[in-house]
Amino acid sequence: MTYLKSEPGKLDQLERYVRANWFAMDAEAVRQGLFVSYEWLDTGSDDGAWNALVMVTYNDERGFAGIEQRWAAIKAAHKERRVNGAGMKQLGRVVETKTLFERQPFLAKGMQTANLSDAPGSHSLPTSPVDQLGARQAVEEYFRAADSGKAENVRDVFWPSGRFEGVSKGTLISMSGEEFATKNFKGQPPSYINNVKRTIEWVNVSGPAGVARVRNEIGTTAVYFDYFILYRVNGVWKVGLKAFANPD
Repeated sequence: MTYLKSEPGKLDQLERYVRANWFAMDAEAVRQGLFVSYEWLDTGSDDGAWNALVMVTYNDERGFAGIEQRWAAIKAAHKERRVNGAGMKQLGRVVETKTLFERQPFLAKGMQTANLSDAPGSHSLPTSPVDQLGARQAVEEYFRAADSGKAENVRDVFWPSGRFEGVSKGTLISMSGEEFATKNFKGQPPSYINNVKRTIEWVNVSGPAGVARVRNEIGTTAVYFDYFILYRVNGVWKVGLKAFANPD
């Protein structure tokens, strides 16, 4: 657990920096089987000795010591992405780190979390914490792919049968995930990359399928929503449908 303190008024920017950099590397660690999960939590204010918390769960009981060499390779391959020209030193600092140990395998405790992250008013079947995290991380992986501007990255977050659909100015837009990636991503990060805030408002998972709603804020005026239909196949979560709802 890493406790962070943002510079005054820069909590949102610090979160964007962590997601674009730390979590980009953490996602690769998950793919390599080094991490189980990663998560950001914050207090929503500048108050207190710390106001944000990053939690990482390791597969190796030795923690970081068990993955240090492979992590070094992941870190060396990552190129820092700054937020509005600012790096970590300008946005915040690490206050403290702590290592906690789980004395009993989490899934063996019979925990069920269907009511922790579900959509309001929903009634899904109980699901495992691993699936809740897997579905959420699939959405976060889409964010990173889109921000990279690379069609191959976006293409990879969709299942081969995945689709992109929505209504814009009264017209229904519908295309395959591959068409969407090829048409909209040309190798350069999008123009809005340093001016967007995304919030995963809820994730609802039942077995191998899930739904998520994302609130997108660009600047101070534009707000729209994305809806993701997600599927787990052979332990991997990817996007089956991304549906958007742009303002009229």
